[in-house]
Amino acid sequence: MSRFKRLISEIHRRSLWQVLLIYCGGALMAYQAVQALTEGLDLPQWFPWLAIVLFFVGLPLVVATAYVRERPAQPVVPVGVTEAEAERLENEAAAARHEARRRHRFLTWRNAGLSFLTALAAWGLVAAMWVLLVGRAPSEIRQRPAAAESVTPDTRDTAGAETSQYVASVAVLPFDNVGSAEDEYLADGITDQITAQLAQVQGLKVISRTSVIALSGTSLTLPQIADTLGVRHVLEGTVQRAGDEARVTVQLIEANTDAHLWADTYTRRFGNLFELQDEIARGVSSALVATVVGLRGTAEASRTDQPAAYEAYLQGKYWLHRRTREGLRRAMEAFQGALAVDSSYAPAYAGLAAASGLWVTYGYGGELDHYAAYRQAISAADKAIALDPELAEGFATRAYVLTKAWAPTQEVEQDFEVALRLLPSSADVHGWYAHLLAREHRFDQAIEEAEKAIELDPVAPGRRVGFALDALAARRYDLTIREAEGALALEPGLLLPRALQAVSHLLLGQPEECLNLDLGRHAAIRAMCLHSLGREEPATSLIDSLSTEASSPEYDQLFSDVIILADLASYYAWRGDAERTIGYLERAFAQSPSALDFRFVYSGLFDRVRNDPALQSAIRRMRADVWNRVVQQP
Repeated sequence: MSRFKRLISEIHRRSLWQVLLIYCGGALMAYQAVQALTEGLDLPQWFPWLAIVLFFVGLPLVVATAYVRERPAQPVVPVGVTEAEAERLENEAAAARHEARRRHRFLTWRNAGLSFLTALAAWGLVAAMWVLLVGRAPSEIRQRPAAAESVTPDTRDTAGAETSQYVASVAVLPFDNVGSAEDEYLADGITDQITAQLAQVQGLKVISRTSVIALSGTSLTLPQIADTLGVRHVLEGTVQRAGDEARVTVQLIEANTDAHLWADTYTRRFGNLFELQDEIARGVSSALVATVVGLRGTAEASRTDQPAAYEAYLQGKYWLHRRTREGLRRAMEAFQGALAVDSSYAPAYAGLAAASGLWVTYGYGGELDHYAAYRQAISAADKAIALDPELAEGFATRAYVLTKAWAPTQEVEQDFEVALRLLPSSADVHGWYAHLLAREHRFDQAIEEAEKAIELDPVAPGRRVGFALDALAARRYDLTIREAEGALALEPGLLLPRALQAVSHLLLGQPEECLNLDLGRHAAIRAMCLHSLGREEPATSLIDSLSTEASSPEYDQLFSDVIILADLASYYAWRGDAERTIGYLERAFAQSPSALDFRFVYSGLFDRVRNDPALQSAIRRMRADVWNRVVQQP
């Protein structure tokens, strides 16, 4: 008999198949338990592979034990042998078994079982050390605000560990105003200024003010806030004004350990508040630099010697963040008030540029014409940059408006490059740069920049709306729906995210989904969905009503009629009517340089008329007219 056949015969005789089956079955059950623990404890994905390696290491031991510990067959005693000879043969067999056990004393079933348990214990020890030392809490018991939970797909959960792009991370919590309620803007403004200056630090991830504000006033603990925002450090403080003096206390905390890395108290005359916030920002960055290798401090910032100018500037920033029609109007008034006191105050010009540009973006009607708003925004940004060539907000805001006004690409990109260099941790700069990249059909880069903005501003609804628009242009309709849903979870009253959801469902062949959405002034999109479902009569009736409403634009209302005109242009483009599309586009662009967002034009809504020569020519002409009209003096 060959050696191979003898080996197979021995395997059968010693029942090694059964041993292997039992071992593999036990290993499979253990592996399933390991997978469940890996998911439950948020352990790295290589932990199950570690268990597999340990199981394979134990396999030879079990097989070898089964092979040598199998009880040998009893010796065959020949017939007719004397009793003494039979006893001698049995003694020899017993001695052979004893010698085999002595030579293989390590290979026992007890040792094999202990080895299996040791492998599982080793895996458990590594997992326990990971949880304790790295600080990963079980995902089931993490407490997040409801809004944050609904946008989990894009919220980077990096508490306790920095991302590869950043070597440190911090969130500046809103400073508490412990004085008069009329001084709320003071605490708000100082918080905003410190956040902006820390965003200049290379390698430091600074969460945008919008996301931090969204979590203020909640019942979350400090570690939970840090976990939700994906940061390791938190800055908090108080502001108290007494007469012409302000007292500010501030402390830098490592959220996971609640260790106070740095703290200080400042008392300054009100006229020195700019110097105060600059001093605090430098103190925080110095504390972080001392703790984390790879960071450098902030640069000098523009300041004013006029207390009234700085106070008006803080009030303007307070209203700017509200993004409402009244808020932007009051912000522009405050910034203009600051400039009336100090006409060389560059940040006030940058603030005025931002408020003017956002007025057009949100489509507000009223006393400020949209083309005049863009001219005011560009002029103010130019002055800010001329006064302070290192003012990132000036470059960022100018680039944002130039993107929407169809300025030459190279000119806009140069502004963004400067802004990104000066303010590397600004969600606004990354998000606005994504819009330019989408405008130029560089969609992969646009998505990448939009994701960076989300990382820096994870619970800001406006940030996700911008991401959803960029995804719409890239025809990533699933991503558009996801980001729009995230925005609505954070701010249910927004209309644009619902419009983006409806358009995406329509283009994905799911028109029935958009009929469940309240689209408000975007009712033309509802008409598309009705038409797609064969409900011609209600669709036509709705379009006729919208056409009548848009026939006499009025600027004394909350929103201008440009929204209806732009949606009607999209409706007829989707229907394949190029002539009416051109007509409504001309009326819309006559009112606003940002009449119809280019990302809607890039989507599938315009596919039926995209190659129409007349429409192509009209769009090129209208974009050129927008740029010429924006840069021309009235």
